[in-house]
Amino acid sequence: MNVRQATEHYLTPVEDSRRWDHVDLRPGDIVVATPPKSGTTWTQGMVKSLQWPYGDAPTIGRPLSVWPDLRSVPVEEMVSLAESLPGRRSLKAHLPATALPWSDDVSYVAVFRNPADTVVSWANHRAAMFPDRVAALNEVGAQDGLTPLREDFDGHDYHYLLAEWSLYWNSFDFLATWWPRRHADNVLLLHYADLYADLEAGMRRLAEFLHLDVPDECWPQVVDRCGLDEMRETARIEAPGLNVSFQKGADSFFYKGGNGRGAALLPVEILHQLDDYGREMVSSGDLSGDALVWLNDGAGSGVMV
Repeated sequence: MNVRQATEHYLTPVEDSRRWDHVDLRPGDIVVATPPKSGTTWTQGMVKSLQWPYGDAPTIGRPLSVWPDLRSVPVEEMVSLAESLPGRRSLKAHLPATALPWSDDVSYVAVFRNPADTVVSWANHRAAMFPDRVAALNEVGAQDGLTPLREDFDGHDYHYLLAEWSLYWNSFDFLATWWPRRHADNVLLLHYADLYADLEAGMRRLAEFLHLDVPDECWPQVVDRCGLDEMRETARIEAPGLNVSFQKGADSFFYKGGNGRGAALLPVEILHQLDDYGREMVSSGDLSGDALVWLNDGAGSGVMV
């Protein structure tokens, strides 16, 4: 299989794209790539539900997917886990397109969310992380000279949070690498708002892209398994590691979801900074105007991908 290596390295205290160099991609692999808190685990759950429409996935009790770029697990262990997954694998990444190995035989699903909603969700995510886990991430990141994450973040200092998010997990920058690839046969761009508005329609689109045939009688249960409450319950069983990193485990990891929380909860000056950043990227030519409109509102913007 022809694999083209990444054209850039992407490093944060959490992710290291160089670890993908150790992963042997297989034809048919599914890479779910997103900025954090944009619907990553939700989309992974959709892929799993579509692949095993009768709910008989062989990975019960094992990870939903493998996350090669995660720094906190030894790369040898992560690669071994990836190799152990049966059949058509689902692989997770919090990476721009340019930091991933590329193959025409691999399907890439990139998911985005309104930046303000992402920042609010990231605030909850960071506030729920145990300080010792953040300290461990900082220790690893220091090996590459990375700016450390605040270990005592309480969820309220949005000015600090926006600086951290902009430095490492900026949705605008991520989309700038994925947008030019949106028409490739093996790339699908999804928006959180569209999935939230009509989950079944989004999942049918995903199934068609992945060439997965779901029996008509299975669709109700295939979709039901991907509701927020159902995903939270599944995570309690299949992802006990969340209890190590997050206060209240799956309950904080799968918090509220939804659309529009950013506009309701973020201070006005933070919303203005997000708007300014997007406009500056358009002015510089790094992001198209259509891409920015779509990032904010999905299909509701009138921009189709």
